[in-house]
Amino acid sequence: MRRLLLVIIILFAATLLLVSCTNKSLTSNTNDNTLKNSQDEARKVLSEFQIPLDSKLYNEGIINVGYKTYQDLERFTKKINAEIITVVEKINVAALKLRNKTVAEIIRNLRNYDLTGIDFVEPDYKIELPVIKEEKL
Repeated sequence: MRRLLLVIIILFAATLLLVSCTNKSLTSNTNDNTLKNSQDEARKVLSEFQIPLDSKLYNEGIINVGYKTYQDLERFTKKINAEIITVVEKINVAALKLRNKTVAEIIRNLRNYDLTGIDFVEPDYKIELPVIKEEKL
């Protein structure tokens, strides 16, 4: 009898554990609302938080964009009137050359663009790799 009770308790605990791990929102409508709410929240943060950009730290006229699909990248590029100059397909990142806006203008006005399918937009930061001098052994 004790064994049966122990098996029932273990099965009950396992069932509770599995039920607690399931996704409660099974409709795509709920998922769409969640996505829309997170995008709205991101736009709100962007509107309240202005990052001062130091133009000495990045290449003016070029931005790097992370994207989900190439069509998303093309749509965003057309919207901001830019030109795709480099694409790294393995990691879905592209460098865009701006035609008539500065990097600061694009970054500060991101909330005005449809960012569907765009993971990030950032200046093309200047990177200096350290030089390691070879030591004589």
